[in-house]
Amino acid sequence: MKIESAQDPSSIDSVFSALTEREAQILIRLPFRVGVWISSSDTTGGAEAEARELKTLETIVSSYAQEYLKSEFVQKLMERTFSAKADWSRWTQGVERVPEECAQLMMRLESLLSARELAAFRENLVDIALAVAMVYREESGSTDTPVSSGGFLDSALRVLGFGRAQEESHVNISLAERKALRQLAAALKVPDPVRAMSR
Repeated sequence: MKIESAQDPSSIDSVFSALTEREAQILIRLPFRVGVWISSSDTTGGAEAEARELKTLETIVSSYAQEYLKSEFVQKLMERTFSAKADWSRWTQGVERVPEECAQLMMRLESLLSARELAAFRENLVDIALAVAMVYREESGSTDTPVSSGGFLDSALRVLGFGRAQEESHVNISLAERKALRQLAAALKVPDPVRAMSR
């Protein structure tokens, strides 16, 4: 007699079925909200820089929804985030709660995801945050100088793994964004990503 294998406990459906409705909504929104939170942490670049950062964020979410980059769980989650694009404008509200949301969600996901899937999820959020932070050289005082000659989309794709990020990219991250990235890292229980890049 053939015994059917149990459903993978790390599958997207299994995880969502174990979460409350509020937790599930936080999970779907978090990849987008992390990017918005990083973008809003530094306003020195003005409206133009913010618009480019949000465009980068859209590119990231779209790329993850279409490409298998880190794990099946991450890809399926990004598909759900992207499919709710019509709601993104509402998701920009209350982004100051993002670190708290990350910390709370990590506590729940540690018992629901495999170590590999949990690491991929954390890396996914950090990658999004870094890509948004590196869009413009805000710290240089110039809002019209892209991170690389390829422009902000090229920079985002490099962070996503579609190329080799420039070694000096970490210097493009403003002090305010570095602080936000450290807060995010603490909430996700991972090393400071900017410090890791500068080694």
